[in-house]
Amino acid sequence: ISDALDVYAGSNFSCALRGPSGARFVTCWGYNAQGQCGYGVTTPSSVATPGASVMGLPADVVVLAHGTGTGICSWTSSGHVYCWGYNSGGYQLGLGITSSPAIATLMPGMTGVVDVVLGTDAGCLRRTGATAGAYEVWCWGEWLASGTFWINETTRAATTPRRAGTAAVPIDDAVAIAVAGPTNDHTWCAVRASAIA
Repeated sequence: ISDALDVYAGSNFSCALRGPSGARFVTCWGYNAQGQCGYGVTTPSSVATPGASVMGLPADVVVLAHGTGTGICSWTSSGHVYCWGYNSGGYQLGLGITSSPAIATLMPGMTGVVDVVLGTDAGCLRRTGATAGAYEVWCWGEWLASGTFWINETTRAATTPRRAGTAAVPIDDAVAIAVAGPTNDHTWCAVRASAIA
């Protein structure tokens, strides 16, 4: 591969974002038991196949989410998120399903996305808020009820994104986000434009 624009090195598999603007595609190779390569099958691919691309991914994909898991997400210039790969607990990818998709699958309800980060069993995204210049943080995954994600959640795990912050202290000014991993991915951080009052 000589035309990679972005690279994701996951757990025993890798992906590269390729192609010109408006005609982007992603090529993956490596361990593929949960469909990490996105080719619609679960057989391993030890080398990158020339011209091979992840199925179901729009041509306006712009960035691959970086993280530590055995699943992967990307987002498009139109602000939508697509994920594929390991999701056996139903909460790793935030798709609201309990299967591990072997093709790129749209994350429901999320628009205006500008950043996505993944841990092993959790993830967060940053999206535009209701007012100009506002950026909210939404997270999904295991142990949300423990309070580690600063989310009002009563279940142990969330299979779809939940907004981070509280009514008293909303997070609407995030400029960067991160999820710890792989052994402590129940913690997330956000760089904010202003201090908490």
